Amino acid sequence: MTTTLPGQFRLSQIQVYNWGTFDNLHCVEVPREGFLITGPSGSGKSTLIDAISTILVPPGKIRFNAAADNQAHSGRNLVTYCRGAWRREHSIEADELTQSYLRTGATWTGVALRYSDGAGETVTACRLMFLPANAYSRQEITDLYILLSRAADLTEFEDLAQKNLPVSEAKKTYSDALHVSRNHPKFSLALRRAVGIADAGALDLLNRTQSAKTLGDLNHLMRTFMLPEPETFEIAEQAAENFTDLRTAYESVVKTREQIEQLAPVRVAAEKRAGVEKRLTTVKEDRDGVETFVDEWRQRFAEQERNQWTSEIKTVSAKIEEATGVRDAHRAQADQLRTLIHGAQDSALVSAQARRDRLQDRLERVTKEEEAFNSRLKSIGAAKPGSVEEFTNLVLQLREERKRLSAAYETEDVKLGQAHVRVYELGENKDKLVAELEALRKYESAMDNRLLRARALIAEKSGVRESDLPFIADLLSMKPGEDHWQGTAERVMGGFARRILVPDEHYDQVSSAIDDTYLGAKVSYTRFTRDLEDQRPSRFVPNSLGLKINVKSGRYHDWIQTQLSTKFDYLCCGSVEEFRAARRAVTAKGQVKHNRNDHIKDDRRRIDDRSNWVLWGNLADKIDALQTAVRNIVAKLEDAERRRKAIAAGQEQRRAQIATIERLLETERFQDIDVSSVIQELAEAQRVVDELTDGNAELAELKAKLKGVEATLDKVEEQVMAQRNQLSVSKVRLEQAEETLEKIRNRRGGKTVSEDVGTRLTERCTAIDRTIRPDNIDALNNRLIRGIEDQLADLNARFTKYCGDLVNAMNLYLVRWPDRVGDLKADMEWEQDFLRELGRLEADDLPRFEQRFRDMLQDETHKHLGRLRRLIRDATAKTRSSIQMINDSLAEVEFYPGAYLTIEVREAQPAIARNFVELLDSALAGIINEADQEESEHRFHKLQAVIDAVTVSDGTTTRDRQLRLDTRQHVKFLGVEYSEDGTRGAVYDSSEGLSGGQAQKLSSFCLAAALRYRLTGMGLPAAQEKKSIVRVGEDIYPRFGTIVLDEAFDRADTEFTRAAMEAFRRFGFHMILATPEKLLQTVQDYIGGVLMVECPDRKRSRTSSLTIEEVQDEDS
Repeated sequence: MTTTLPGQFRLSQIQVYNWGTFDNLHCVEVPREGFLITGPSGSGKSTLIDAISTILVPPGKIRFNAAADNQAHSGRNLVTYCRGAWRREHSIEADELTQSYLRTGATWTGVALRYSDGAGETVTACRLMFLPANAYSRQEITDLYILLSRAADLTEFEDLAQKNLPVSEAKKTYSDALHVSRNHPKFSLALRRAVGIADAGALDLLNRTQSAKTLGDLNHLMRTFMLPEPETFEIAEQAAENFTDLRTAYESVVKTREQIEQLAPVRVAAEKRAGVEKRLTTVKEDRDGVETFVDEWRQRFAEQERNQWTSEIKTVSAKIEEATGVRDAHRAQADQLRTLIHGAQDSALVSAQARRDRLQDRLERVTKEEEAFNSRLKSIGAAKPGSVEEFTNLVLQLREERKRLSAAYETEDVKLGQAHVRVYELGENKDKLVAELEALRKYESAMDNRLLRARALIAEKSGVRESDLPFIADLLSMKPGEDHWQGTAERVMGGFARRILVPDEHYDQVSSAIDDTYLGAKVSYTRFTRDLEDQRPSRFVPNSLGLKINVKSGRYHDWIQTQLSTKFDYLCCGSVEEFRAARRAVTAKGQVKHNRNDHIKDDRRRIDDRSNWVLWGNLADKIDALQTAVRNIVAKLEDAERRRKAIAAGQEQRRAQIATIERLLETERFQDIDVSSVIQELAEAQRVVDELTDGNAELAELKAKLKGVEATLDKVEEQVMAQRNQLSVSKVRLEQAEETLEKIRNRRGGKTVSEDVGTRLTERCTAIDRTIRPDNIDALNNRLIRGIEDQLADLNARFTKYCGDLVNAMNLYLVRWPDRVGDLKADMEWEQDFLRELGRLEADDLPRFEQRFRDMLQDETHKHLGRLRRLIRDATAKTRSSIQMINDSLAEVEFYPGAYLTIEVREAQPAIARNFVELLDSALAGIINEADQEESEHRFHKLQAVIDAVTVSDGTTTRDRQLRLDTRQHVKFLGVEYSEDGTRGAVYDSSEGLSGGQAQKLSSFCLAAALRYRLTGMGLPAAQEKKSIVRVGEDIYPRFGTIVLDEAFDRADTEFTRAAMEAFRRFGFHMILATPEKLLQTVQDYIGGVLMVECPDRKRSRTSSLTIEEVQDEDS
């Protein structure tokens, strides 16, 4: 067989310029018979081989010095080759290893490979690289690829290189070039076309062959060189990449569920708060309607009373009219009788009767006077006088008692005035506390009511939300266990805590609003600028007051901590001795030491008076304190009112007693009340009248009739008088009813309660008493008010609690999901935003994420896992199909005379691979069925196990992954000899039982067959295959024949090496070897020349070429 094969492209020249330690231009002529590059280690052999790779191998796949034992740490790359790195040394200044370069400024590098077919056709493939000064990264290298259909030298590209390799100028200058670009894939395609390599996989196989230090046994050869990397790796890699998206989809589902779970307490708290708020609204409506409701009943009762007395007056008036008629008739009859009697009387009788009548009138007056006198005496507990002497003594006693009572009245009147003032002051304080409690509930702040109203005015005027203008107190609270220092902290920090913080972005609006508005309070505020926000607190004094304060997290936190550490670094002292020794200090009883000299203790309020505290943090505590204060002051007010009423009642009693005594002293003579004496005188006068009358029968009869008529008349008069009195009382009662009715109407002003409020208040009343009556309406009113206030207090406490629960739930959500802080804020005003987010998560995100997860899972499982399982299961059959191309090539060349080699495939799947297939089966089970979310997540975890099995991690080693996915490891190979008649001969189970030469021949024969298959285009369309072959007689050889082996036989014996070389020769390949010099005699029959590479100064390499004849002459 000819060794030069005319028509086959073989490497004929290597040119390098400024490549590694090859400084300037070096040209190496390569004989067609074969070539050996030899020299000591580190001389530059592999540097020349890498020059070939930089032309043929894509930049992403190239591995410089690939044949090195420790290639991963070879330190070679394109930059070190362009710069000419030649050693590493220690830099004392930087205390690190540095690289020494031959070329440190702007430089250019060139590699040119000339291929000739021995029949006059030449192709030169060039790669030019430019590296600017101070450039040391691959990205800074400018590449230019040029393919010429002629011989070319690198020197002709000098001008282009000096201009930074402009591609447009290169195309213009080399317009006849087969290819000019910066794109290696296009350059590689043009080169393959030019030298007849139709199969793109051939270059990859040539590259792998070049770095094959030893071919190994048959299994190693077939798995490493013959078979391409299976798709399983790419599919597994794609599955792992896609699983990242699937995991993200799953995590979205899990995250959304966690968010929903985290937001559920927000909804619960919001619903509870809304329920209480609704109830509060209802109860407040009831409270606001109590007065009108009670007035409606009072008006109803007043109207009923007015109607009753109006009817009563009509009835009594009719009776009076009737009785008056009867009385007038009796009066006329009596007058007639008196006229008759007068005519029958003499002058002595008339005189006696006149005296008697005068005494009767006097008796009537004295009796009335005595009854009144006795009644007044009884009211003051005095005894009735029985004689003039007793009357005189009584008058003296009454005058002394009047004097004593007047003095007592004046004394108690002062006390009554004081009691009035006390009641007024307590009432005012109660109103203030109630107003503060209402403001606390309204504004949700423990701040003073007047300051809250002032801030509300500022917010309304400026258009800035109140929540964006916090009081410092709203951001502070006592740390747990430090409550006993709160009274002291309130005294020391009261002014600071009541200051408003105004963010810089709102400063203009707020300052204008404050200037333009009457606030009704002293307002202090701090403009919160970026400088303040950037402040960081200094170290706190141990056990200082500032350390006992919690500060709410947020934009103000660090500045407030700075203030606490610098301005409130008061030492909290447990004893006065410690207090005296400290620089700045406070005691739990409220004494403050500002410096060595200045001390203060402000006891205008008790240290434990919690009603004015603002450093609460939890508003429920403040509300409890205020409610307690309200209850206490209400108790004091009730006590003061009782005392005032008691004093007023005493004064009223004294005033009545004094008035009674004054009336008693108006009676100056005893005879004005001496009834017994007048009775005696009247009896005597009556006796005289009776004596004068008994002697006149007619007169006696007329008097008897008159007496009867007068008696009847007296009864009628009494009846009329009683009815008139009753009428007067009824009119008074009517006037009172109308007056009451008018007052109620004026007070109501036309107001009415709604039907719902009226129904609820009626139910409340009937729960207290069964009916609403005039005699219990006042008591019901009081009970209603107390009951409603108690209910409001309870509801407000619950409302505050639920508000706290709501904000706390919001805070927990934002702490768990900090990425939502930009869109949400833990504040009551953001409640609907949180609820909308929860609604969106439940109604939209979770169903969408679950559906997306199920779709991706179905697609991922079907597309990747199913294909992966199929490839692993079909590995043996597919490998047999792939190996057939090599067997076709092996059938072209005898292995031994009369015998041809065939490679057979046997299944040899390792246990770890079988277990992996079972894992795949489990993950794919039931995939054709529609799965619900739970089943999908169960399948996801199975898929996770599959992905874990193909991803290198703590649980999966690289070898585990390789054994599972590399289907080349799932088969083993046998080499079988067949005679020309098909008789089966020797069987080679890998290289076991073979000599080194036999094993090398077997492996090399198979590798050569594979290269021949690739380079001749077997299996490609006929037109492509035709361009890839050279015919010499009836024999067919590849159009491209150069194979490079770098240090392939440096550890092999002579027999081994010659067997391999013979195998490559028989398949028609042009061999370029880079080996140690010791192999020269072994391979001299397979080469036409030798290149000696040296690097005597370990800095610059040099070469010398010898023909094989010159080498043989030197050896002889």
